[in-house]
Amino acid sequence: MLRKNSTLLITAWVCVLFLAGCHLPSLAGSGPIGPCGNPLLPTAAGATWHYDMTGTTTDTFTRSIQTADSSGFTDQDLFHDSGSTSSGKWTCHNGDLTSLDLVGHLTATVSRPSNLLPALAFQTTDSSGVTLPARINAGDSWTQTTSLDGTTVVNLKNVDATSDVSVNCTAAGTESVTVQAGTFNAMRLDCQINQLITVTVGEAQAAPARVNYTTTYWYAPNVGLVRSVTNGTNLDTTISLASYTIP
Repeated sequence: MLRKNSTLLITAWVCVLFLAGCHLPSLAGSGPIGPCGNPLLPTAAGATWHYDMTGTTTDTFTRSIQTADSSGFTDQDLFHDSGSTSSGKWTCHNGDLTSLDLVGHLTATVSRPSNLLPALAFQTTDSSGVTLPARINAGDSWTQTTSLDGTTVVNLKNVDATSDVSVNCTAAGTESVTVQAGTFNAMRLDCQINQLITVTVGEAQAAPARVNYTTTYWYAPNVGLVRSVTNGTNLDTTISLASYTIP
């Protein structure tokens, strides 16, 4: 029971990682939007995207870029049903984007933060790789690995837990995607997410739990994330772009 509950709580974060920062359609030949210079993830401060979420959890939420410069950006998700928020920090390097705050962004694709907090209190202790490269062509692959350390709540008690997460993505190519916000030619990214979760109660350490699931993302140039579909045990969630505004 301990292992099952912990697995579901920690797993419920994962996938939104790629949601952060999305862009808006621009005229042909224009460059990336925002100071980070990623063609698939505009980072202009004040940009907003409104998403519908269906499946495991039904909700709507708004993602907005709070601050941005050439070194990175911060963003925030506001979940409309609960009024809960989650935030994240990202770095930029030659257009490559890397999430520094996995906890803040892995909630959205699967569940509202109100369903998890205060059950999750984790911090990133180590990270390597890239979340979203500056240049993506069909067939390209990349990986990001992250280690987290903190506490979770199991049977109304705080317990220590660690989680090692790897996200392995491959670009499948450009596809036409229709959502409420319109029809877009979007790059499809197929990602495999693997987690190793360990929970400790007192001096007893539960056997590590492995959680695997997949998320497919569609990013339109200068529009950002227009759709994502997550599949896994107790995780079947679709996120679709309803509207967006980029200054």
